[in-house]
Amino acid sequence: MNSLLTILPTLALLVIALACGPTPSGPPASPETMTPTVVPVSPTDTPTPSPAPTPTDTPIPPSPTQTPVEGPGYGGHFIDPQDDSIVYIYLVNPSQEGAEWIGRTRISRAVYKGTKKFREVRPIQGRYTYHQLHKWYKQIPEVMEYIPELTMWDLDEATNSILIGIDCELNIDRVQREVHEWLLQSTTIPVDAVRFEVTGGHMHPPGPTRFACAPPEVVDPVTGLSSPGFGGLFWESENSKSRILNVYMLEPSQKEAEELALQVWGRDALERASTIRAIQGQYTWTQLLEWHNSAKAAIRRITGTGLFSPTEDRNRLTLEIRPDQNSNIEAEIEDVLKQFGVPREAVVLLE
Repeated sequence: MNSLLTILPTLALLVIALACGPTPSGPPASPETMTPTVVPVSPTDTPTPSPAPTPTDTPIPPSPTQTPVEGPGYGGHFIDPQDDSIVYIYLVNPSQEGAEWIGRTRISRAVYKGTKKFREVRPIQGRYTYHQLHKWYKQIPEVMEYIPELTMWDLDEATNSILIGIDCELNIDRVQREVHEWLLQSTTIPVDAVRFEVTGGHMHPPGPTRFACAPPEVVDPVTGLSSPGFGGLFWESENSKSRILNVYMLEPSQKEAEELALQVWGRDALERASTIRAIQGQYTWTQLLEWHNSAKAAIRRITGTGLFSPTEDRNRLTLEIRPDQNSNIEAEIEDVLKQFGVPREAVVLLE
């Protein structure tokens, strides 16, 4: 009887460990590096991440019933955006004891980094385990091959889901329907395990940003005015509490700036912005791209020149130069710009 009592606790711990998956390589964190002080948390004061909004005309089909998970069932984690001493841990079967155990055995290196002591770990309800998400994540490249509007995919531990990027806000409803159909017909991936986000503003091929989701410029043949006069956009602050998105326009308009920002960055990103601001631009992004493409080969042949590119936060072309390598470099640059009809004022030289 005594030997049986000794074995049972060991078996219980083994079951929990198998449900949560393998721990990171290396020795577990010591109590000195990770000893959270736990405060009991009721469901009402445990915030959960806001899911990406689902368009009303694109209902999510029912997902297959998942196999019950034994043990805590770790599904990811994130640090409280308002208090970086608190870590939230997704568990399929949430409990305070399970969260503390996962914090010590699975994510101590990722979250605690061996130096910072977090005051508290909190369990929150997860839908899927990390192992389930990772298995499904590896299947996503199949759909990337035949839906060109998809830009990226990621296993997002902070939302207990798989993230798929879509190029433009304009395409999001249609592409979501296509991906949902593929999930149901070709995989066992639950539809609600996948969320979507527009990434057109910052996902592009090598080279200058194209802003392909912005409407094309239309030039009035009589007045010569360009509409919408979009000159690029940039984030002035990445701080979560003061994210400012500036939109360059030839004729600044708050309404049009918000519409341009929506098409380029998508609704989800803009909901996290504190301010969208229309600011005065001198050139359209189309002009800057055309000047760059026409003059770049000749610019590269000038000794002492470096990176030459349209720059979002300047509404200009920027060119890196090394005058110590070529004493006549600025004069040679001006000759090339004049040859290709590029205004000198549209180029900023950076030493």
